[in-house]
Amino acid sequence: MNSLVLVIRLVLGGVFVWAGTAKLVQTSSFVKTVVAFDLLPAAWAAPFALSVVWIELIAGGLLLGVWPRSNALVVLVLLVVFSAALGINGWRGHEVPCGCFGNGESAVLAWTLLRDLLLAGGAAVLVVRKERVDLVGQCNT
Repeated sequence: MNSLVLVIRLVLGGVFVWAGTAKLVQTSSFVKTVVAFDLLPAAWAAPFALSVVWIELIAGGLLLGVWPRSNALVVLVLLVVFSAALGINGWRGHEVPCGCFGNGESAVLAWTLLRDLLLAGGAAVLVVRKERVDLVGQCNT
């Protein structure tokens, strides 16, 4: 199981660092995506978008290093928020690009939600695990 936990940490950390970096490079595109979701007042879109970018980068980076359990919880909360935003817009009948990796491209809602569900499952595994697995593979309790 320790190898699986390590793989989950590497995947989640890598995905969130990648997503955060892509959004940071294309911040204006991500802000437009946040506005398109129409879940926040427009004035809050830019601060919210920048906050999400930095939370993704920090949590993803720390999943690869220290405090994996705490950062897995942060990632899990982000995935729940992302999924809720996508679900609400899908329910409204809006086809909003997910903006997941900063490019503003349209994504198939079902696949995006499935991907988020799988990632959330991995994050949940890290949250409920009692021991910590370092990237060198040593198990610490």
